[in-house]
Amino acid sequence: MDQSCVELIRKMMRAGYVDIKSLNNRTVGSTEGVPQGSILSPLLCNIYFNSFDHFVEDTIITMMNKGDIRSENLEYKRGR
Repeated sequence: MDQSCVELIRKMMRAGYVDIKSLNNRTVGSTEGVPQGSILSPLLCNIYFNSFDHFVEDTIITMMNKGDIRSENLEYKRGR
């Protein structure tokens, strides 16, 4: 991620938001965090899940894929 994108995210997080309950009083509002449903939420989610997807692909899947066929689930067969 380049520096300009990081700076844009930092500015959006510092901008705050006005709560819908206090529309008449513009001095009341949050100066921290990002409101749920903001345009920044999907971007931050994609940034986080990109690393998580790589971890699952490279570590978890390779650790769990063993053998040529799946083993039978005896508990499942007994329940039939």
